[in-house]
Amino acid sequence: MVLLKGCDIMLILTLKSMLLSDAEQLQKEDRTVPSIDNITIISPNQTEHNQTIVPSKLAFRRPPTSFDVQTSDGYLLKIFRISSEFINGDTEYCPVLLVHGMYQSSDRFLKQKQDQNLAYKLQDLGYDVWLFNARGNKYSRRHVNLDPEKNASIFSNYSFEEIGYFDLAATVDFILPTTGFKKLHYISYGLGGTFFLVLNSLLPSYNVKFDRAFLMAPIAYSGRMPNTALKKQLLLHEKLYTDLKKAEVYELFPYYDDEDNVQFTSSMCLGLKKYEIICNKMQIHKIMDLNATNNRKEATRAGSIKTLIHFAQNVEKKVFRRFDYVDNKLIYGYRGHPPEYSLQAVTVRTVIIFAPTDEMIDEDDIYELASNMTNAKLRKVERPEFKHDDFIAGEEVMHDVYNSIIEDLPE
Repeated sequence: MVLLKGCDIMLILTLKSMLLSDAEQLQKEDRTVPSIDNITIISPNQTEHNQTIVPSKLAFRRPPTSFDVQTSDGYLLKIFRISSEFINGDTEYCPVLLVHGMYQSSDRFLKQKQDQNLAYKLQDLGYDVWLFNARGNKYSRRHVNLDPEKNASIFSNYSFEEIGYFDLAATVDFILPTTGFKKLHYISYGLGGTFFLVLNSLLPSYNVKFDRAFLMAPIAYSGRMPNTALKKQLLLHEKLYTDLKKAEVYELFPYYDDEDNVQFTSSMCLGLKKYEIICNKMQIHKIMDLNATNNRKEATRAGSIKTLIHFAQNVEKKVFRRFDYVDNKLIYGYRGHPPEYSLQAVTVRTVIIFAPTDEMIDEDDIYELASNMTNAKLRKVERPEFKHDDFIAGEEVMHDVYNSIIEDLPE
């Protein structure tokens, strides 16, 4: 039997506990990265193109090309573009941005089965398709000044809010002038919808940059989560976050350059085997859609622990609001609870697509989200037992979900 002590015992006791403690609040965050409220997004000059023709007839499919995008707070993102060569035509289509979910990457779209692949289907139909990668995943684990390993506590001091506010804003501001369009279509899965809601609520000026948005199983209100086992573990977030920071663990699946051949299992989500009880209890394999084996290190997606904690805070409080710090006055200018995201400020024509049998999101949480938005419609997936991951990996997802999106895009 291996004896554990110190932080190890605290971590295991945390996950064995069945009750929340009302005692300690979260430890104070590292403030080396400035508050988003003190930083202004600077958009590049956008050149107007009076005639940007994207013909409708496909000649052949081109492989993806990649671009590096720098956010205004210094993170370097890699985004991909799949466009087509066309014969002469007269059809114009807005570009389409596909956005992945929690702890994922653009691979989720590119590796779909051929007959169920949304990205390549849109390309075949003549759309200019772009794929997003959030900070921290395997394509975007870079910064102009910070080393993600040597400066781990600072580099990983972000949640889904910074991804929406900085990463999505920078990506949109890169795509539009590059393509010559004034608007783009937005299609997302899971937490990708959260990024969209965060950006357009905190920076309402971005609403005019989206033509249509299709949010598949968006995560906003989550207090009624059907997955009770996962929910029970998320409710332990305060003690978990405190203990992980003491152990200097800031990322899920941290990347180590000197271990290129490492095989990661979902039970090694925090980098060391001694923390596997945490990964198993938190059902990380379900959140990240990982198989039990054959997860090479370079294939993992990664991201900050803080993103999971932010999600857990909203699950516990049954709200959709900004990160709850120990000293909210320092961040938001007043004491008490953090502000809620102003969903009334999101004016983009939005279709929220949901499944009543989704184990991650309750139907009533979806109704609450739509009722608080300005211009949202609901679309229910009719297939029985349709699960959360089926939105991106379902055997018939083209028929169940994607065809309706494709039909709506030209409107």
